[in-house]
Amino acid sequence: LLNATEKEAIKRNDQFIASELFLLAVSDDKGETGRIARENGLLRKSLEAAITAVRGGDTVNSADAESQREALKKYTVDLTERARAGKLDPVIGRDDEIRRAIQILQRRTKNNPVLI
Repeated sequence: LLNATEKEAIKRNDQFIASELFLLAVSDDKGETGRIARENGLLRKSLEAAITAVRGGDTVNSADAESQREALKKYTVDLTERARAGKLDPVIGRDDEIRRAIQILQRRTKNNPVLI
């Protein structure tokens, strides 16, 4: 898989290997890993479209190229910023649940609360 990832980087004229190219290699894998990936919807065509959309045609020429793309700003909402600006509605009647989530997050281990 790592060799296939490197070949993908060379094919795209990248000087560094970006993490999304590993997923391309997995999607082409003929073994168990590739089979499981395909069964779970990892298709090369849709993955290539997503990579093109995120990269915008750019190549990866530095080790920190992924952080320069600002994908988080494109595809997410900063809830902390919205809360500071007063754009979020208050949470009413969920004090116990919020305290429990905070308690779980403060743990040193097993600090992953499930919020439904």
